[in-house]
Amino acid sequence: MRFLPAAAAWGLTFASSIAAPAWQAELTPLTTAAHPRLSACKLDYRVSWKGLIDAGAIHMEFGNPANAKGGSYVATSTGRSMGPASALYDFKSWYWSEMEPGSLRPRVFHTVEDVEKRRVTYHLDYSTKGVSWQRTTRIVATGFQYDNKGAFSFTPVHDIFSSMLFVRGRKLDNGDNLAFVIQPGDNPYLVRAHVDNREDHDGRAAIRLTVRMHKIDATSLELLPYKKLKEASLWLSDDADRIPLEIRAGVFIGDVRVTLAGQAKY
Repeated sequence: MRFLPAAAAWGLTFASSIAAPAWQAELTPLTTAAHPRLSACKLDYRVSWKGLIDAGAIHMEFGNPANAKGGSYVATSTGRSMGPASALYDFKSWYWSEMEPGSLRPRVFHTVEDVEKRRVTYHLDYSTKGVSWQRTTRIVATGFQYDNKGAFSFTPVHDIFSSMLFVRGRKLDNGDNLAFVIQPGDNPYLVRAHVDNREDHDGRAAIRLTVRMHKIDATSLELLPYKKLKEASLWLSDDADRIPLEIRAGVFIGDVRVTLAGQAKY
């Protein structure tokens, strides 16, 4: 139940002997944000199947003073499966992101996910050389634990939160195309987003985007199918906040929707 937000990135440099991939030319350049920054806030989301059956909840915090860390902008989230979904897929999550306060590029992304009978922890470090990651998997019943680690020599790369903040800061004219690289775990992805239109969405002025994803082979940079996500529609509020109002994603288990249920300022 990873939150599937829409996001964007910029021109990349790749320090290796492998030729630059064709898709690199699509990447959205890094520019000064055209839209004001998001005020410190907390957001609550309802996760459902087709908007009918409650499947989970997500709570997100941007710039919470209680999470203040010197020299960093911090965003966090917690999530859990609920109701019938928890019987089929028991899931809990906690995410922590530290970003550069000026550019909002990620520095550290840490996640803890309780999936069925396993606890999976990721720690990612982002730098001008790329992304390094470590995954620890612990079997809850036995305490048995094993580690994996790796690196992606490509930069810049987003985490979940930095991609959200980058996208909302762009101009987002109708017809605009955005592209970015995101890595929230052990695999990088290319995300392409198209700004479809302005429209009313559940009584609020909204910007609608269509989002598609591909896996990236971390060694060859070849694009690979991402079968878990076919296509997603994202609605951002068309106001000063530009927060996600809803995401509808055609994923491997069907039509999943993440809908704003609450919003408050700090």
